[in-house]
Amino acid sequence: MNRRRFGWTTIPLTLLLLAVLVGLGAANARFSQTARDANEFLPRWEGAHAWLTDGMSPYDPRVSLSAQRRLYGRAAIPGQGEDPSLFTYPFPAMLLYAPWGALDYEPARAGWMTMLEVLLVVAALLAVRLAGWRPPSLLLAALMAFGVAWSPGIRSIVSGHVAVLALVFSLAAAASLERGGDVAGGILLALALADPIVGPIVFLVGLAWAGSTKRWWAMVAALGSAGVLSAVSLVVLPGWPLAWLQHIAAGMAVSRGAVTGLMILRWGWGQGILVSLLGLALLWSVLQSWGKGTRWFVWTLSFALVLGDWFTLLVIGASPGVDLLPAIVLILAGLGERMRMYGAWAVAGALAAIGIASWIPYLSAQAAPAGGILVGSVGHALTMFGLLWVRWWVTRGAEIRDLSPGEADVV
Repeated sequence: MNRRRFGWTTIPLTLLLLAVLVGLGAANARFSQTARDANEFLPRWEGAHAWLTDGMSPYDPRVSLSAQRRLYGRAAIPGQGEDPSLFTYPFPAMLLYAPWGALDYEPARAGWMTMLEVLLVVAALLAVRLAGWRPPSLLLAALMAFGVAWSPGIRSIVSGHVAVLALVFSLAAAASLERGGDVAGGILLALALADPIVGPIVFLVGLAWAGSTKRWWAMVAALGSAGVLSAVSLVVLPGWPLAWLQHIAAGMAVSRGAVTGLMILRWGWGQGILVSLLGLALLWSVLQSWGKGTRWFVWTLSFALVLGDWFTLLVIGASPGVDLLPAIVLILAGLGERMRMYGAWAVAGALAAIGIASWIPYLSAQAAPAGGILVGSVGHALTMFGLLWVRWWVTRGAEIRDLSPGEADVV
């Protein structure tokens, strides 16, 4: 009877999911055929496509020129805010883009966008699981929809930002470490390096925690995977680190007149002080989980993701924002636990408020570029203070009750 009931419930659900995926793929295909916008995916696809089809280095100037012509029908004019479409990612990132480089640009972008939509739902589910939260079914569905529909989700999908993959790798690493899968967790930490700014922060935080709790296999797997990827990439394309740095330098040289330039070139005392404070906050968060259980690590990881995304905002003037999702889930889980009887309603109201607020800076076409750093910093600061507020509920008061790290994991 149980098997029959299981079959009758899962078959319609499977068909529904397949129908949703087909619908998303079709919608993304129509979008990719008509859109001619500068996005994160295009230069990565162009580099992967040139490497696979012509054996050309993704850092070759002809590859960037091809992407520029696809966008503008000519070479880009960075001084007028046009995207030079440089391949500014390390060559090991080709592991993620190479399968899509075998396709034409339009179907590749449609497939990539569909994959990101699915992964955002996966990220929301992983964040809920790591929070140790069991919200009602309708609220869980709302959280999954929120992960896709809030401003960072939609913007990451349209731009094709690799931060979504790095976020899922980070959360999957934490889930594996929580279940004792140290080797898998270490490998996933290495894959999180796909994001060139947030990835290294997550990687170092994971290594620090693994070392402090003597999870040696996690450290070996993380360092070994990163080393193997680097070594293989050097064999496949010798000299890529120098070419990569040259692309970054070229991006910095043209960014002074570009709208999407590297904000690090315009840092003053204010930004320098803020970055220093963020670094100290990151160090403090690592010390909070030092030698403790996975509940503490999940909190520290969420804190590190917020700070990493904030640092991305300060470096390039924009950030994907999706890295705030685990922190938001932790905060909402704590709010629900605090409110008890009215917890589900409080969480639903907070979820709606956050979703609406995330879109307010982008209601005007001129608002986002002009106030992106200021408005974005407010969102990051509020999320960080929310994590500080909810810290006790996330860690279940392990310090107060004098529980050992191992006991804290099972409370």
